[in-house]
Amino acid sequence: MPPSFKCLAPIDMNKHTTGFTLIELIVYIAIASILILTAAGFIQSILQIQRTQKIASLLEANGNNAMRRITQAVRNADSITLPTTGTSGTTLTVATYSGPTNPTSYTLSGGQLREQLGAGSVTPITSTEVTVSALSFYNLSRAATPGAVRIQYTVTYGTQSKTFYGTATLR
Repeated sequence: MPPSFKCLAPIDMNKHTTGFTLIELIVYIAIASILILTAAGFIQSILQIQRTQKIASLLEANGNNAMRRITQAVRNADSITLPTTGTSGTTLTVATYSGPTNPTSYTLSGGQLREQLGAGSVTPITSTEVTVSALSFYNLSRAATPGAVRIQYTVTYGTQSKTFYGTATLR
């Protein structure tokens, strides 16, 4: 007679399962959703900071470039024609030593700061992406001193703006 095999525990086919239960699946989906939403919020914050930095850089570059050009023109000029001594205005005109650039003028038109060298054409010195406003030149000159002018304007892009201040003295 063949030996008999005895099973220690009967095999129950109903207890052998594979896969996830519905509760496990809901928990996994909830955890994945939280991770995805957190990552999306983090990426959105980074993109907002990057956009803010780009706008600040654009404002800074336009404002500093315009200020550099104006102050350099004043420093290299012979005299300040407009505004007259002790007054302010929205136009700066300086007499230069060089014929082709005499006079040199700075004005505001259409939201752009513009420069005119001598009889040449008027050219913008700020980008069309930004708007310049509140342009003011104040002639600080006094008798027996080199001329000086205070410069002020605001550069705006969208809802962000920056005001620039500067002073230039004739050499």
